[in-house]
Amino acid sequence: MKQNWPGVTFPGGHIEKNESFHDAVVREVFEETGPHYQKSKTLWSKAVPNC
Repeated sequence: MKQNWPGVTFPGGHIEKNESFHDAVVREVFEETGPHYQKSKTLWSKAVPNC
């Protein structure tokens, strides 16, 4: 482990040409973690009131 590691890091990434946002997220998660994820139904959502 690097001595200057702050304990939390976020992966970088970008959307490839002609790639949907969803497909980019799935690809980036796979590249960073290894597991393969597939499209599925929404499991949870929450309305946020206007501020």
